[in-house]
Amino acid sequence: MEQVLCKNCKHSFKPWDEFFLPAGIALRCRLAYHPDETKIDPVTGPQKHKAYYDRCAEARGTAFLSEPEKCGISGKNWTPKNKRDLFKYIKHVGAV
Repeated sequence: MEQVLCKNCKHSFKPWDEFFLPAGIALRCRLAYHPDETKIDPVTGPQKHKAYYDRCAEARGTAFLSEPEKCGISGKNWTPKNKRDLFKYIKHVGAV
């Protein structure tokens, strides 16, 4: 099975505020979205947390252990960004 890269996936993006960081750190995954939440702490009261996207390293499980619905090390949600990677996608889907 050929290794697929997050930088070639259509779900990855780099935020403008992290533009000058290396791609391994700055790339984020649109499939790993966490919506706005309000957590209630009995001591300090309700706390709001903004929505965010996980980094690709977290979604692929290379930084931390990934959750089962995320991409994983094998890249099960990988989709090609460019047409030239179509055959790589076909090989990837056939191998899974």
